[in-house]
Amino acid sequence: MHHLPHPLHGVTVAIALVATLATHFASAQGAAYPNRPIRMVAPFPPGNAADVASRAMLDRLAQRFGQPVIVDNRSGGAGIIGVDAVVKAPADGYTILVTSISPVAILPAVHKKLPYDPEKDLTPISMVGFTSMILVAANQVQANSLQEVIALLKAKPGAYNYGHIGEGTISQLIMEALKVTTGIDVVGVPYKGSAQALTDLMSGQITLMFDGMTSANIQVKGGKVKAMAVTSQRRSPFAASVPTMGEGGVQEIHDLNMIAWIGMFAPAGTPRSVVERWNNELKEVTKLPDVVERLGNVSIEAAPSASPEAFAEFHRNEIAKWAAIAKTAKVFQSQ
Repeated sequence: MHHLPHPLHGVTVAIALVATLATHFASAQGAAYPNRPIRMVAPFPPGNAADVASRAMLDRLAQRFGQPVIVDNRSGGAGIIGVDAVVKAPADGYTILVTSISPVAILPAVHKKLPYDPEKDLTPISMVGFTSMILVAANQVQANSLQEVIALLKAKPGAYNYGHIGEGTISQLIMEALKVTTGIDVVGVPYKGSAQALTDLMSGQITLMFDGMTSANIQVKGGKVKAMAVTSQRRSPFAASVPTMGEGGVQEIHDLNMIAWIGMFAPAGTPRSVVERWNNELKEVTKLPDVVERLGNVSIEAAPSASPEAFAEFHRNEIAKWAAIAKTAKVFQSQ
């Protein structure tokens, strides 16, 4: 007696075959990443630390991925426009954000309404590196150390001023935190950018400012301004003679470790394999002498995260830290 084939047998085989092919196709697709150019969005104009860091790694990343890697400067709105563009991009690994700290960890603390939630809408990949902030003073200022500056400001409350690059920026928040901590009274003067503020500092129109090492250290080395302290918890290799805030006698600010870091993120929902690949590639690329040298030229220390999870935890802590600082210093955006 012959057994007739089950009427659904052929369909079952076909489904199994399609499933097998789909699995193979999916794994082939995964293995093929990337199979087209990758866009790294830097949400600031050329010359910003995040832009410089992106370009320092560009060629090496392209070599390792076997695809062109293009920097896309999407500046505007203090970095908000560029971050928002990445958040809205497909989560396929072909749009990656390389940003400085501000739009993803500081602005959320001071802005009532952002078009994105940095924790929910972005997937952390890794820190790229960091630069210390440095307290610089005009050469005309009669002080040569952090304690002398504090004594000078306390002697004449409200008589001196400091430059910052806008409400709710790291350059403002550190000084406001220093005011709360030490009881000094110094008046903030907003600027559109660091270069303009440094120019006024060099001419003595403003007294002090906290600026990123990337721009300020050039003027320190040139003798155009005086360096008082760095905000990192150890001395910067790019300004080894400049003491930390702790060494300068302000332990509370030292403990906050107010570094200006640069991080890499992908849109939320980006495949885990892509995030891990980027984390691994970054670890390799930031070891290369030419990349280290290029980053060092603008006072950025390479500091890739051990894992995406480690960077995610760091990012969460940074958001909480800056929120607390903004609240203590009573710094909030008006809009």
